[in-house]
Amino acid sequence: MLSSAQLSELNSDPVFGAMRQAFGGKKPMVVVGYSGLEYQNPQLVEQLFRDHLRTEIQNSGGPNNVVVVMGATTPGIGRLYDIAKHEFGVQTAGIVSMHAMPKVDTNGQPVNQDVPFQLWQNGAGIPGVTTEQMKQAGVSPSCDATVFIKTPGDSWEVNSPTTGLSYTVAATFAGGRPGALLALGGGQVAYAEMTAGVGYGVPIYAYPNLQPNAANVEAKTKTNPNFVGMPTRQFYDDNAGRVPNTGEQHLRLDVLPQNVQTQAHSVGMHGGLPGVTPPPPNPAAEVKKSPSR
Repeated sequence: MLSSAQLSELNSDPVFGAMRQAFGGKKPMVVVGYSGLEYQNPQLVEQLFRDHLRTEIQNSGGPNNVVVVMGATTPGIGRLYDIAKHEFGVQTAGIVSMHAMPKVDTNGQPVNQDVPFQLWQNGAGIPGVTTEQMKQAGVSPSCDATVFIKTPGDSWEVNSPTTGLSYTVAATFAGGRPGALLALGGGQVAYAEMTAGVGYGVPIYAYPNLQPNAANVEAKTKTNPNFVGMPTRQFYDDNAGRVPNTGEQHLRLDVLPQNVQTQAHSVGMHGGLPGVTPPPPNPAAEVKKSPSR
């Protein structure tokens, strides 16, 4: 968990303050996964998300006490915003680089990116920018509030420039109660966020074997032969079996068997996933550590 000094430092960070404002005191359920790469089996991703969110709502006393936090944009994991908002009636929020923000306003003037962050909430907050422009830029219409964060160069990793802490990880502490991180697969950014979460004792529910869309991966590999399509698989290999020194279970690393992509399957950490009943162990379906990473 965060030390009192770290929490004090976060509370003085204006970006963290914007997240607190966006979350409205609700318990954050932070979700990471594939965006532009999409998923090979989006229906399974939706099923797992519903299972987790349903249990989170039950444990939190109702949908008004939960906020689902993702990366603001529509593709891939962003399609879950519609489920959260319209099926479950929970508040939604996004944390993302300013690269996702409209570049010009309705008057053709550049949108100010020379500030640490911009907060877009309930269709307003950035001068000269409209809801339609946000939609055209790829921001989900089902995302109630988005904190756009200034990031260096072409990076999409939203980290504090002073402490280096991932704001995605910080988001789990920005509500009325500490939240958890749900990783439905994910690329390099998700891998970095999960790794940071481990260091701060954030509960992590991870499905590293959820596969990105094969055609999109193939297209990426053609332009970048060194492209890694499933880096969160490496996260599992690095951390499976790790038990924090506190004796509490902060890592809940569960995987989907590579030949049974329909149910969650516990691989031996303490307990399973909330709202998901793992099937009996199947040695033939166990996921083995990759010999080369």
